Amino acid sequence: MRQLKISTAIIFIALLGFTSCKKINPERELIGTWTSTNEDDVIVEAGALGGVISAALKESGFSLPQQLVFNSDNTGTFVADKDTKGTFTYSHTKNTITITFSNFLAGDTNMPPIPLTFNYTINKQKKMNLRTDMIGIVKLFLELYEDGKYKNYAGLITKFEVIGWYQK
Repeated sequence: MRQLKISTAIIFIALLGFTSCKKINPERELIGTWTSTNEDDVIVEAGALGGVISAALKESGFSLPQQLVFNSDNTGTFVADKDTKGTFTYSHTKNTITITFSNFLAGDTNMPPIPLTFNYTINKQKKMNLRTDMIGIVKLFLELYEDGKYKNYAGLITKFEVIGWYQK
């Protein structure tokens, strides 16, 4: 009888292990097509010229992509606007994605493939928040855009945080 109780307890514990709380797989949540909700925000710190730099970047068409497609093989595609499309590779952990864009034009400026690390969250409504400090890329962009038209502003930027929202 004691043997039967022990066997029953072992089977019960094993069944609990198989039916316990479902773990969320961050990779599976990320895979798919994400479209911008156009709730982007940019936080620029550049002293008195922060507004000028923000306006210059807006004039150039600098923004987060309108659409991101994450494939299961750690590649993806993006659409920045009707004329700008490209590819990327990515790696991720539970809360961060590192994306390396290739074939990327910002305005008319061809940007080199530089990895960007985003903090991200996905809520229950399948809405993803991406947040990154793009200071290095923005400085490079200002130096390259229209043959250095804004390169004097690059050294003034101390923070350039970009926040974007996407819906699956």
